[in-house]
Amino acid sequence: MSNIIPRNYNQIVHLARNALAGAREEGESVGLVHNPAPKIEADFHFLTGNPVTPAIPGAQAQLGAHLVILKDAYQERREAVKNGREFCQLAIALLKPALGKTWNTAWQAAGFTQSSLAVPREPIAMLTNLRAFLGTNPALENPLAQITATHAETLAAAIDQATVSIAAARDLRLRLKATRDAAQRRLRKRLSALRAELEQLLLPDDGRWYDFGFSRPADGRMPAPVPEVVATPAGESSILVQWSASALAKNYRVTWKVLDDSAAMAKEAGIFIDRQCIITEIPREAAIGIGVSARNAAGETRFTTVEIPVATNYNPPMADPSSFSSSGSMGTFLASTAAPVACCDLPTADNSTA
Repeated sequence: MSNIIPRNYNQIVHLARNALAGAREEGESVGLVHNPAPKIEADFHFLTGNPVTPAIPGAQAQLGAHLVILKDAYQERREAVKNGREFCQLAIALLKPALGKTWNTAWQAAGFTQSSLAVPREPIAMLTNLRAFLGTNPALENPLAQITATHAETLAAAIDQATVSIAAARDLRLRLKATRDAAQRRLRKRLSALRAELEQLLLPDDGRWYDFGFSRPADGRMPAPVPEVVATPAGESSILVQWSASALAKNYRVTWKVLDDSAAMAKEAGIFIDRQCIITEIPREAAIGIGVSARNAAGETRFTTVEIPVATNYNPPMADPSSFSSSGSMGTFLASTAAPVACCDLPTADNSTA
């Protein structure tokens, strides 16, 4: 297995905790010099925080807490805008007896320059104009309804302050995110260095790889199961078997069995690099099961199977054959074959189409 250092935060934390535990328990016996437990711990706590000093959060916690503050700042501004719009709507309603029910030059003089009395989504300009108009026309103010120049300015200032708070919070968010990202890169670099040091100290099959959260290099990665198998009668007593590529597969094992006979043993058609083969000497008038498994040096998958009914497992050469698909099913009818094992006899041919 490649032991790739993850980029996802949760996966990094998971690996780092395992690595730290392994370094504490096995670091001395392994002979760690460049990446001992204290160095891993320092990088880990820089990102996640030190449990000994819970009042000093790590880079991730600082960013997470600030995101809540930023969310609250946006909510405060939405509330300030809502209050400002409600003031404008009420002010317009109370000024209509004096200025007119629809927009006109009197409204234009009051600062409504958009040929409309509609309140915009962002009322800061309208609040400013109403403050100026009411300030020069105090007789049109309505203190009981709080439609005054002073209150218009107060509401506009609240929006201004909320806007400034959001800008400051966004700036701090960028800086905290940069710190968190740097801490994450620092920890990934430490884990990468630890992996490289272990490669110099441990054999590929040493079980102590597991203590540090890594897989043994000797373990490798199993291929994915074969996604689909398609079987097509191909003449007298023959079946053409084709299958989809499996990720990481080096070759494929094809096996078949007579399903009508409970005592029948599965027969191996062979191991193939190309993703197709022809099975011959198929008995007539018998339901046939065919399985394909994917193999590499790490092992072999379960069989993906397809069944061919009795009436169609033989077609004359000139007939129009029907194909049968596995639809990715994982069959168990080949249980009589040997269990999947690591395969060390991989062909060296270079004509694979997998």
